[in-house]
Amino acid sequence: MLDANFPSELQSVPHWILWKHEDVGGRKTKVPYSVSGYKADTTNAKTWTTFDKTQESLNGFDDYSGTRIRFHPLHTLEWT
Repeated sequence: MLDANFPSELQSVPHWILWKHEDVGGRKTKVPYSVSGYKADTTNAKTWTTFDKTQESLNGFDDYSGTRIRFHPLHTLEWT
């Protein structure tokens, strides 16, 4: 779970996705996931969700490594 002091202005933006470490082509990378358990598309806002839903998923499953917020397809912040 992220720190409770995380800015509420960012929490209110529904641009959140989950991520987990996976081996892709022999190297470890951070693969984006939606809360439904399917891979997220970092350029498709339909696969993004709310902060609260990502936190519920992080608390309910050990599969995910962290969460990200998408500001734009080229700009991301992430936390573990």
